[in-house]
Amino acid sequence: MLSMLVWSMGLPAADVLIGPVPPLPLTAARMTLACACLLPIWWWREGTAVLLGANWARGIAIGGSTLGLGAFLMVAGQGLTDAVTVAIISASMPVVGIAIEVLLDGRKLSRGLVVGVALSLLGGVMALDGGNQQLALGLGALMCFASVLVYTLGSRMTVTSFPDLSPLGRTTVTLTGAAVVTTVAACAA
Repeated sequence: MLSMLVWSMGLPAADVLIGPVPPLPLTAARMTLACACLLPIWWWREGTAVLLGANWARGIAIGGSTLGLGAFLMVAGQGLTDAVTVAIISASMPVVGIAIEVLLDGRKLSRGLVVGVALSLLGGVMALDGGNQQLALGLGALMCFASVLVYTLGSRMTVTSFPDLSPLGRTTVTLTGAAVVTTVAACAA
């Protein structure tokens, strides 16, 4: 529940920051903040040996190429559209996740799964119509759709690439990778 609250506050906060802070440094700051929060918690809960035994090179590769890229595309896309459009596009993540599972893992479409996808899509339409908003499609929306795809792939890769780590460890390794890659890219730009 706390993660949902933090996520929901992130879109309006990003709206305020996107003007004065370019997307890449803003993404690097957000990833670094997440990493700075998660690393000490992971170390405290699981110890030094687990942190040192993690495959950091893989975490940097996966985190940077998927989670970092996805976060950057979301911030850059939001700069070209609005928070409402970003929120509605982000709500498509379960649909993208299911499509990835069907394509890559051979998951069978069940009746319940189809109903879940339909309800997810209906919720997005209702959110759009209920607020009398118009979905601002264009380059910003395309970047946000790409963000959802890349981020969802990254989430899957995080789980499948680190089977021996706890969920906290998996998340921390790849978010740290995203922080490293986006920070290096922001400094190089």
